Formats: sequence, C-alpha cells, structure tokens
Amino acid sequence: MAIQPFTQVIWGRPKLSVLFRVDDTGESEVLHCLISNVPVTNRILKALLVYRNPIDDLVVEFDILTRHNMQKISETFIAKLHT
Repeated sequence: MAIQPFTQVIWGRPKLSVLFRVDDTGESEVLHCLISNVPVTNRILKALLVYRNPIDDLVVEFDILTRHNMQKISETFIAKLHT
C-alpha cells in the first residue's frame, strides 16, 4: 500500500481560513473577505509529500445585513471568486 496517497486523502483535505475586515472610507464601509487554504505545516506530513492546493476558483453565497439590527440590505448573492 502506498503511504503518500493514503496520507494525502486524510491530511491533504482543504482546510479553509476565512478572515473579514471592514474599512471605513468616510462615506461608506467596505467589507473585505480573505479565504485561503491553510498550507500543511507539520514536518512529518511535508516529508510524506502531503500538500494542500491553493484555492483557484471558489463559488460563494452571502447576504448583506446591517450591523445594528441584522436587517437584510440585499438579497442573497452568488458569486464565483478568482485568485
């Protein structure tokens, strides 16, 4: 049995990190969202050639709500994001 394909299936699955940041431009606020696939950092897994691919294309679905009373500002967006 090959070790590399087995370890890749178990530990090479996507592990998404999602970070949000709001910038106030004075007139309005801009929401930034950073989505990344966390790379493998374990030395043993790296030695076994386990890796995670960067995200090339991603389809997301989101709503925009007000911060204070969670009132929906817009209908649900479905967007295809590219790197």
